[in-house]
Amino acid sequence: MDKYKYLKYKNKYINLKNQLGGSRTYYIQAGDIHKQIKKDIYESIIPGTRIYDIYIMIRELIKKYNATIPFPPCISVSNMIAHNTPFKEDMTQINYNDMVTVDYGVNINGYIVDGAFSVYYDPELKPLYDATIEGINIGIKTLNIDTPINEIGAAIQEVVESYEINYKGTLYPLKIVKDLSGHSIERYNVHGNIRIPNIKNEDTNRITSGTYAIEPLVCIMTDRYIPYQKTNSFTIDNNYFSIEDKINENIKQEYNLISPFENDRCCHFEHSIYLDKDNKIILT
Repeated sequence: MDKYKYLKYKNKYINLKNQLGGSRTYYIQAGDIHKQIKKDIYESIIPGTRIYDIYIMIRELIKKYNATIPFPPCISVSNMIAHNTPFKEDMTQINYNDMVTVDYGVNINGYIVDGAFSVYYDPELKPLYDATIEGINIGIKTLNIDTPINEIGAAIQEVVESYEINYKGTLYPLKIVKDLSGHSIERYNVHGNIRIPNIKNEDTNRITSGTYAIEPLVCIMTDRYIPYQKTNSFTIDNNYFSIEDKINENIKQEYNLISPFENDRCCHFEHSIYLDKDNKIILT
């Protein structure tokens, strides 16, 4: 970013902070960076690209835009559902028949946005993609102050499970992964205390002002996941790090989550949304 563009960019958020206050401005700034990174990397997410290279690109871009990394970026392919942070030694390349999910966050002064998107190449996977898009859109539409949490999950599930896909000659009804959910986002804590399931549930607590992530995860063959192998993601006191962060403390290593079916394909979209009594801002 050249000096002129940087000063213009910096002044934009100084002016916003004066108008809106600190927390909302930081969320908006983090969300703008998240959206810009998606634009920067999108054309590189193609068959033949190593997933580790995408991971490194995201890390470097977050730093380039003067933000910090709240958790290691995840690049999940094939039957991986979520949370796959590759090591440098991982030579996995994207294939034409993959559904690729890219999941990363951006942190500005402790205000974190969390977002994910999926990419596909084989037209056979379009219904899976479309169902997940429609699921997150109805989830965002339903997310409002005073909405009961169970109404959000019920709306997402109804839309997603109305889809089916003809995959490799077999007709499948699409399935929400039941034990993964959206969540609140708190300062310095990407996974806050409020869960927003993507399915029908009994939680009648109502949404209040705050920041939330809506994120349906949809598969062709399963509604559950299994922990599979350890990844380049570690936790210390609920904070996330990777090998590149040169962590040398007593740490817990995380696992990626996969479908129990090797030939399954899974799709994941996520947006962070800021809510108060006067505003609903889709940050990512």
